[in-house]
Amino acid sequence: MNMNIQGGGYQQGGYPQQGYQQQPVMQGGYQQGGYPQQGYQQGGYPQQQPGMMQQGMMQPGMVQPGMMQPGMMQPGMIQPQVQVVVINNGPPVEQKRPGFDRLNEHQSVFIKQKFNVLEALTGCDMENRYLIFPANQQGDGKKGKALFKAKEKSGWCSRQCCHPDCRPFKMDVLHEYKDLEDGDPFLALDRPYTCTCLCCNRPYMTVQRNEAGQNENLGVIKAPWTCYDHQVDVYNGGEDLRYKIVANCCQLGFWCKWPCDPCQNIDFEVRNSGGEVVGSLKKFSQGCIKASFDEASSSQFTLVYPPNCDPRDKALLIAATLLIDFRFFEEKPNKNSGAGSNF
Repeated sequence: MNMNIQGGGYQQGGYPQQGYQQQPVMQGGYQQGGYPQQGYQQGGYPQQQPGMMQQGMMQPGMVQPGMMQPGMMQPGMIQPQVQVVVINNGPPVEQKRPGFDRLNEHQSVFIKQKFNVLEALTGCDMENRYLIFPANQQGDGKKGKALFKAKEKSGWCSRQCCHPDCRPFKMDVLHEYKDLEDGDPFLALDRPYTCTCLCCNRPYMTVQRNEAGQNENLGVIKAPWTCYDHQVDVYNGGEDLRYKIVANCCQLGFWCKWPCDPCQNIDFEVRNSGGEVVGSLKKFSQGCIKASFDEASSSQFTLVYPPNCDPRDKALLIAATLLIDFRFFEEKPNKNSGAGSNF
């Protein structure tokens, strides 16, 4: 006789009732018999469902507990200040400084005219270029990088046709730096045209400081009339005589233009207003070969400043050296200029 068991869903004999399935009992996410629960993969790893997130994954805009979004501060927190330290193991970079400060660091300078190949080949006077260096201890060469560079600005006809005592030109003295962009103005030299004859209308050149937008009158360089020695006078902005640069006219270099050293080296004395020798200026060439091609564009000068010379006087003495080169050493020998003349 078959008996129906109402409460258990089982028929007699342990078989399940028709139409009724056994419901598994959950134990730790698994069904009876070791089969994984729906939603779990075999091996105990959860199966990802649409819209569900795996552990450790974040959607945009969500913040995990204990995390802060950028710019958010919790109460009582102090924002740390970050200090950036730049370590430069290379050589120090030179900073731009006023020209007077750079002049004050040196007691002597070496002025070198840049050799012009086109002028040597054609024989036509070209615009002069100079570099101004600190002088070495021996006083016959440069030391380190150039401090300044000077560029002439003049007309072609005046360079070819005018006598040195009459020739007009302008010149800009610019800063020269080792690691920085150079070309900043320092001095402006102006030598106007003069119809010079003996003691009449003597040559002169004005010197102005045009650094950092300034337009300061430093002084004037004048070439007085003398019967024998060659001389230029240095005046400050108040027309006070500061120095005289004088050379004996009997030196061989004024009369003989051969490229050998005795004919190229000329000594000048820097005297104060009372006539006392306080400094020196020496002219020599860049060598026999360059002087053979073009003596006029191979000049070199070493200028030793007087003791306790202020930077304005140093700038004036540099300008006087450039005027001396134009007056006495710029003409070609074949033009019969007579570099030692006081036309």
